[in-house]
Amino acid sequence: MSEMINYELAARILSGEATADERSQHIHWLNESAANVQLWEELRMAWQLGTDATRYQEVDVQQGWQKVRDAIEPKVIVAPRLFRPVQFAAASVILLMMVAALIWLMMPERILLPESFAVSSDVQQEVVLSDGTVVFLNHGTNLMCVQPFTSDERLVQFSGEAFFDVKGADNWPFVIDMGDLTVHVRGTSFNIRSYNEAGVAYIDVSSGLVEIRQKHNAQEVLQLEAGMGAVYHKSSGLLTGVKANPNALAWKTRDIKFYNTPLSEVLETLERVYDVELSVNDTTILNERLGAHFSQNTFTYILNVVCMTFDLTYTEDNGALILARKKKGE
Repeated sequence: MSEMINYELAARILSGEATADERSQHIHWLNESAANVQLWEELRMAWQLGTDATRYQEVDVQQGWQKVRDAIEPKVIVAPRLFRPVQFAAASVILLMMVAALIWLMMPERILLPESFAVSSDVQQEVVLSDGTVVFLNHGTNLMCVQPFTSDERLVQFSGEAFFDVKGADNWPFVIDMGDLTVHVRGTSFNIRSYNEAGVAYIDVSSGLVEIRQKHNAQEVLQLEAGMGAVYHKSSGLLTGVKANPNALAWKTRDIKFYNTPLSEVLETLERVYDVELSVNDTTILNERLGAHFSQNTFTYILNVVCMTFDLTYTEDNGALILARKKKGE
């Protein structure tokens, strides 16, 4: 995707003058590529550096300049007026550069406090937003929003998988933009799995109440309470309420429960939790059912239990594991 940036829009966002539509447009641009996220981060840091340096000069340098002027006032009166602005400007530029360098070297944590916030997580990572909401990101997840939240809704854009523990706030909804869907909450915890490349999105609610709206039909609202979930098929636009997946948080907790579960679902869960690729050479294997509880176990341990239970074996092919039924005599 293109890495071109709209500098006029960027300036409006960085200065806090952007409208909600402009912020949404900017978030969509960030979501196009990791290169866009990196370009924006470099621009934001440069802006923040200049802003911090200017504030530092206004607070700490003005008094110093006044002392200098007081000390040299008689001499300045007789100096050629042509040179005073030039000398002062040059000194100001040099001072600003020195202050900026000191801030860069000594206070990086201040520079990294963003007004626009973007995370592209390749590992599991916890993020705390300005309102106190905690988001635990799975690998391959993108989360984008303006920080701190300043509008009448707390808007974030999201793709990937994450567990949201939203800080309750009356009359201040927390809204997650997932493209075709928006999720509206106030004080709720839930898991969302909606990778851009996947054809299906899943929402599973742990506590509170979630409202799901489709952008093409915002009048129809699907409400989910704790223990409920939703499945959204992106191609057809079909949104269905279901019982929450008992293993929705297994990627985070490593606690996996199977209750007479088809092996097709078992393998899908293991793929998601342990980031592996599994397949079978005989589709009848997928009809087998498993009842088991695994807690903090390694993938190898669980795979061996599955194979022993159903008399299976597995081989590796280009990084993927292929399960097969054992032949007689093996």
